[in-house]
Amino acid sequence: MITLRRMTLPILLGAALCQAFAQTKPAGQTKPAPQTRITLEQAGSRTGRDRVPAYEGKDVVVSGQISSRPIWIADAYYVPIQDDAPFGLLLRPEVTQLPGFAPGDWVEAQGIVSKRAGLPILVTRSLRLVRHTAAPAPKVVAPIDLASFRYMGVLVTLESIITGEDKNGGGDLLLIGPRSNELNVFLPRTRRDAGPKLSGFRMGDRIRVTGIASQYCTLPPYDRYFQILIPSPASVAVLERGWAIQPPVLLASL
Repeated sequence: MITLRRMTLPILLGAALCQAFAQTKPAGQTKPAPQTRITLEQAGSRTGRDRVPAYEGKDVVVSGQISSRPIWIADAYYVPIQDDAPFGLLLRPEVTQLPGFAPGDWVEAQGIVSKRAGLPILVTRSLRLVRHTAAPAPKVVAPIDLASFRYMGVLVTLESIITGEDKNGGGDLLLIGPRSNELNVFLPRTRRDAGPKLSGFRMGDRIRVTGIASQYCTLPPYDRYFQILIPSPASVAVLERGWAIQPPVLLASL
């Protein structure tokens, strides 16, 4: 019996060591966190008092249809996608991921939800083509429809009156809509001294603008400063010219 126990003990110790070694993961080989597949409505949702993206910092997978060619803003390209609802989202892919994609492509994108000036975006790690169909038609909206989060990232079109124009460090601006609910039409530019610009418009012009519903709000809470992002001046069409001299001024001169 003594001999049997002496022989069994080393065997048991060896088995225990093997089991412990098998359960120990090699250094640097941690299992990656699983990605969460979510809808575009979820990806663009907000939470909290500051209205930050509900999924900010999460590794997610989304799918949608590219609605416009890539738009360069400041230091990166942004690609708008949307679904049939429509709900939308801006992707920020690497430049090397862009070739081969066009409006109408349905894609699957994986990456980290982040924000740019309050707007939810997806910093894209991978972008995969699923299929191609006709590019989506813009959603017809009124200025009041864009004073909320509902159509962020969606290709929209609306008619309104120009109330002013401006510039900032990133591009040209047209102000449209009533003062109580004013919107910016924003054309990003790569250079101030060259390239397409918003010109030839004046206050009072009635225009039709087609672009991506967006937001540029640098400070919390992120619940204001909505805009329409356009890829080129051709996205703005004049429907009716305003008065060269405003009626009150003309009447006063007469």
